[in-house]
Amino acid sequence: FYQIPFDELSAVAQDSISVYSEPEDVDTPPVDAWWNEKSTTFLPHEDPRGYLQLSIPRSKVHMIDSESQFEALIESADGHKIIGLDCEWKPTMVGKIFTSLSLLQLATRDNVYLLDVPRLTKYSHLWMEFTSVCLANPQVMKIGFGLSSDLKMMASLPCGGAQFGSKGGYLDLMVLWTRLAKDYNLDLPYKELGEEYGNGLNRLVAMCLGQPLNKTEQFSNWDSRPLRETQIIYAALDAYCLLDVYSTIYKKSLERDIPIDDIVVELMTSSGTKKPKKSKNSKGTGIQPVGKPYNSELFQPASVRSFKFVCGSGMGRVAYKLRRCGIDTDLLPNTMTHQELISCMHNLEDNKILLLKSTVYNAIKDQCPSIDRVYVINSKNPNTQMTEVLTYFNIIVTKEDLLTRCQLCNSSDLFAATDTEVGLQLNAQIPLNLMPAGEEDDEEEFDSWSCDPYYEDEYYNPTPPSAPPVPRQWCTYKNKVINLKKIPDTIPSTVTQFIICNDCGDICWDEEYFDNILGTHAGSH
Repeated sequence: FYQIPFDELSAVAQDSISVYSEPEDVDTPPVDAWWNEKSTTFLPHEDPRGYLQLSIPRSKVHMIDSESQFEALIESADGHKIIGLDCEWKPTMVGKIFTSLSLLQLATRDNVYLLDVPRLTKYSHLWMEFTSVCLANPQVMKIGFGLSSDLKMMASLPCGGAQFGSKGGYLDLMVLWTRLAKDYNLDLPYKELGEEYGNGLNRLVAMCLGQPLNKTEQFSNWDSRPLRETQIIYAALDAYCLLDVYSTIYKKSLERDIPIDDIVVELMTSSGTKKPKKSKNSKGTGIQPVGKPYNSELFQPASVRSFKFVCGSGMGRVAYKLRRCGIDTDLLPNTMTHQELISCMHNLEDNKILLLKSTVYNAIKDQCPSIDRVYVINSKNPNTQMTEVLTYFNIIVTKEDLLTRCQLCNSSDLFAATDTEVGLQLNAQIPLNLMPAGEEDDEEEFDSWSCDPYYEDEYYNPTPPSAPPVPRQWCTYKNKVINLKKIPDTIPSTVTQFIICNDCGDICWDEEYFDNILGTHAGSH
C-alpha cells in the first residue's frame, strides 16, 4: 500500500511476507543444510558468510517448553560441570515499562537447551530442583558475559528465593577479560579484529574465534511464539560461543604461565571486585578530588541510577552520550563565564558531580573552592570522554538503561512508538493518541487529542473542499510537537522502535549503540 521497497522493510516484515510468497521452483533444502560446512543454502534473509556459525548440528538445539522436557533436562544437568549461560527478554527501551525473562539458554559441549520461561513458570517445583542441581550449584561453572543483567532478570524465576551470584558458580567473561588484559596484557589469537567490533561480546568473540556474531536478532521480540528459526539460532549461538571463548582464553593463559585457575576461582567467589579505597582528602562522598591521580579502584560496580552529573561548558556531546546511557546529566550553558562557573561549584548540590574539561579547570583552578565532587576530563573525543567517566566511576550500563532519558532535555518522561506508528506519521501524518500506557485520557484536560475532524480545537483549520487536507501535527500528551524531521530517509530497517520525549518532543532510536560504543561497561549483551 505504501510502496515501500522490500529490502527496506524490517526483518520481521520481510519474514512475514516470505511466509505467504510463492516459491519460484526452488528445491527446499534439508533442515540440516544450514549446519553443513559445505552447504551454500542460507536461511531467509540471512547470509552467514563472515559470521560465526554454530558448530553442533541443529538437531542438538532443544526447545524446553513442557513439564516432561524440563524433567529430562534436570536429570541430565548434574553431569555437566561447565555451562554457557545467556538470557533473552523483550526489549522495551523505556525503563518504566516492566519486562520479564523470555528465554534462558544453557549450552554444553554437545547440546544447547532453550528454556521457554513463560511456559515453564507454572512448574515452580521443577525450577527449585533445577536451581539446586544447576543454577545455584557452585560445582557447576556457569559462564556468561555481562552477567549483571542476566542475574537480575533470573531473580524473577520461581526458584524459592534462591540467590544467584558470586557464590553460585558464575564466571563473567567480561570481568575475566578485563582482568587479564589489565594485569597480564593477554594477547588473543585475532587481536587485530578488536577495533572493528566495539568493546562488547562481539569484539571478544571476534578476537578469540576470528569471526563476529550476527546480532540481527538481538533486539527482536523474544516474547513472540513460536520463535523464528533465526531467533533460535541466534539464542543458541549466543550461549554456545561462550564455551569456545572461555576455552581460548584458558589455553592462551596457560601458554603465558598465567595462574588462570586461581584467577577464575577468585572471580567466581568475589565477583571480581575489590573493596573501595577511601581518599585521604575525601569528605566522605568517596569521589576522587580534582588534581588527584586516576584510580579506578575507588568505586564498586554501580548502576546508572547511582550517579548524577553536571557537564561544564563545551561538553554538550558527552552529556548527550551519558543521557543516552540513562544517566541523569545536566548541562551548563556554553555562555557561562568563569566567575559564574566558580559560583556554580560553590552551590553544587551534594548528590551531583561536576565534570569539567581540563582546559576549563586549569583556567580557574586557583579560584576553585575546596570540594571533592569535581572530576576533570583530559580527553577531547566525546566517546573517549564518556568511556573515561564510565570507567572511573565503575558504572555498569545495561540494555534496559539505554534511551531511558531524553538526550536533548534530560527528561525521563518517555514513551515508545513502533516503526509502524512512526511510518504512518511520516507517510500520511495520521494523528495518533499516544498516551503513556496505564494513563487514561482526561476529556477536559486533553480535549485537543480528539480525532474528530469536525472538532473545533486549535488544530482544526477549515479548508475549501477542493484543497488538500492540512495534516495535524503529531504531539505528545504534554502537547509538544514530535520532531519527525529528525528521522533520516536512510534509517536502517532493523530499527523497529522509537523513543519519544513527552517534555520536548525529541525522538531517538538505537542503532546497535550498546555493542558498538559501550564496550566493557555493558552489563548485558
